[in-house]
Amino acid sequence: MNKNNIFKYSTIFLLLLNLALIGFIIFSKPKPPRLRDDNFKERIVSILKLDEDQNKEFSNLAMTHNQEINAINSEQQKLAHDYFNSVIKESDGEDSAEILKQLAQLENKKLTVTADHFHDVKNILRSDQLDQYPAFVDQVLGVLLMGNNKGPKPRNDR
Repeated sequence: MNKNNIFKYSTIFLLLLNLALIGFIIFSKPKPPRLRDDNFKERIVSILKLDEDQNKEFSNLAMTHNQEINAINSEQQKLAHDYFNSVIKESDGEDSAEILKQLAQLENKKLTVTADHFHDVKNILRSDQLDQYPAFVDQVLGVLLMGNNKGPKPRNDR
C-alpha cells in the first residue's frame, strides 16, 4: 500500500468518526430534569406504611400544605416583583428594606407551615409506624432542600 492510499483511508476513517460523534451528540441530548417525582406520594405512603384511612388523611394534609405553600409562593413573587421595581426606580431604601423584611417573614412562614405539616403527619401515625417517621422526613427534606427527586443519601448510623 502506498502513502496516498494510507492518507485516503485515514481521511475517510476520521471523517466517518467525526460524523458518528456529531450524530451521537445531536441525537443523545439529555432529557430535561423533572421538577417533581410522579411517584413521590406513593413512595411516602410506602415508607410510612399507611393504611387506607391514613392515606386519605395524608392526602388531605398534603393538599392543604401544598395550597398554603403555593399561596405563600404567590405572595413572594408579588413582593419580589415590587422589590425589583423599587430598586429599578431607585426609590428610597425604606421601601426596599420593608419589602425584604416581608419576604423574610414569608420564608419563615413557609418553614413553619412545613414543620407543622411534619407534625400533622406524625400525629396520624400509629406507634408501630413512628420508626419510619425519620425516613419520611429525610425523604421530604431531600426533595425540598436538595432539589432532586431521589431524596437524601442513606444514613450510616442505622
